[in-house]
Amino acid sequence: MSAIRLVFHAVVVLLCATSVDAAHCNGGQLEETDINSDILSYVNAERQKVRDGAQQNGPSGNPATLPAAKTMPDLSWDCNLETEAINILATANCPSFSLPSPPAYASLYSQDDYMDQTFPFVIQTFIGRIGQFSFDDVTTSEVKFSSGMLTEYATLIRASTTGIGCAKMNCVGKSNAILCLTNDP
Repeated sequence: MSAIRLVFHAVVVLLCATSVDAAHCNGGQLEETDINSDILSYVNAERQKVRDGAQQNGPSGNPATLPAAKTMPDLSWDCNLETEAINILATANCPSFSLPSPPAYASLYSQDDYMDQTFPFVIQTFIGRIGQFSFDDVTTSEVKFSSGMLTEYATLIRASTTGIGCAKMNCVGKSNAILCLTNDP
């Protein structure tokens, strides 16, 4: 009887261990399915529009669409960038979130005191700005960008940006921050 009980407990432990969700990166926060569905799928769908020359340049941009990208790989998850984002957020002071600016990376930062932000909400907000604002310096072969409301969009869509890593920090109440770093400053 004790052998059956031992086998039963071993099976239960194995089932529990295999059903526990694990972070994709060692020491990371996000699971692979969440990385793909909550971040990469949105960004790579937008990058595909730019690759195809099908992305509108805002509500009334001139030209009406952005030029097709000559080369633009899909964005991929970078565990080192996720770790760096986690480390930067760990230095933040809840709830003010005064963050150091990492010079080696481009950063996408969102903080809210009133609602629990999610990765899809933040990423879609950054990507969605192209529907509200236009790039001013666009030719048939290139888009030049310096600053403004499309900073985060440009960071995510830049052809030389190939890696991203994100992290989230929660404070007491609903105050939280999301920080994403890309490999191209």
